Amino acid sequence: SGEIVFDGTTVTTGAGAVALTGAIHEITANATGNAMTLADGTEGQVLKVVYVAETAGADTAILTPTNLAGTPTIITFNAIGDAVTLLFTAGTWFVVGANGAVVS
Repeated sequence: SGEIVFDGTTVTTGAGAVALTGAIHEITANATGNAMTLADGTEGQVLKVVYVAETAGADTAILTPTNLAGTPTIITFNAIGDAVTLLFTAGTWFVVGANGAVVS
């Protein structure tokens, strides 16, 4: 029925853009405050972003979606295992679940 299915895993090491082509995106941070971006998705798209590794103990990643529902504008990943599940609908990303990741 015209549904687009996203599967597979994409990865980023360091600063950069989160890919929209997979269902899961794994982040490896290599500095404090790695700047990550997230473009608008496709209606109904679900994306899980997971902080899987870092090169030093104090590394972090800061994700700034182009559009994020509500007053938060960033999602911060401070520790391995931090994760967020996002849903794209009505022209914006909604946080529908988070584990450790700070939405602010």
